[in-house]
Amino acid sequence: MPIGVPRADWKHAKGLRMGSFPVDETYEAKNRVGLIVLFILTSFFIALFGYMLMNKEIVVETGTITYLDFEGGFYGIVADDGEHYDPINLPSEFKEDGLRVMFIGKIREDLGSFHMWGKIIELTSIKKL
Repeated sequence: MPIGVPRADWKHAKGLRMGSFPVDETYEAKNRVGLIVLFILTSFFIALFGYMLMNKEIVVETGTITYLDFEGGFYGIVADDGEHYDPINLPSEFKEDGLRVMFIGKIREDLGSFHMWGKIIELTSIKKL
């Protein structure tokens, strides 16, 4: 029984719901599509975030560029948590001893290095602090 509709008009009140607001079926369809898209996007981002948390190979850190003069000399990164990283693709503009950086990279356990210092990392992003 619709609320707010006189008793004589009940049989004509099919398009009315709760408080006699007219129902626009295209609005309801768009709303459903919007909710479905929102659900899919939310599921995607939850899965992506979960993958990043589970994937220990991705590193997001801040640290200091350090020049090491053994094994022919090379630049490494000492992270703020004390971890050592040996970047395989450090851009030349970041090869400065003592430079503070924020970096994102992937640990490359499939590679070896004669440096024998820290974890080998392939940088995907780096910026000066």
